[in-house]
Amino acid sequence: MSNRYVLTLIVVVSLAALVLTGCQSPFLSSTAFIEQQKAEAVKHELGTFDLYIAQDWETLDAETDPDFYQIATDGAYIERDGMLAGMQDEKLTVLPPDLGDIRVLMIAPDAYMVTYPLIFNGRYDGTDFSNPRTVASLWVLRNGKWQNLFLVDQVRTAEMTVSP
Repeated sequence: MSNRYVLTLIVVVSLAALVLTGCQSPFLSSTAFIEQQKAEAVKHELGTFDLYIAQDWETLDAETDPDFYQIATDGAYIERDGMLAGMQDEKLTVLPPDLGDIRVLMIAPDAYMVTYPLIFNGRYDGTDFSNPRTVASLWVLRNGKWQNLFLVDQVRTAEMTVSP
């Protein structure tokens, strides 16, 4: 092997190492990648409560997929515009929820389902309420941005295990 070949090889390997520094392959650490995605899922889901409380309708609108719909506890379908209008009702004040254990199911690299029990707390027209619910929420990655696509909740009658 000539010195020129060895020098070229060293330069190519060094450049490749520099380029790849900091890059993470999902194949090398799929568990870490999945755990990172699950943490991101929880952050987005719980972030919606922060948006409700802060009445940040612009950000809520941006994080809600145009095809969003919800199946309400009475079985009714609520389309995106109806959900957004309901949350913006001037008589409604959302308070921090009491949360149970949160589970995340990765359906695909660009879709996940978040499920959890909660007590949805708030005030409507001056009257406090606390509604026990179990929620399933589907998030999808569209155009590089996570958006809530589907939500279903049901009245919860079982005990809730509170997350630490």
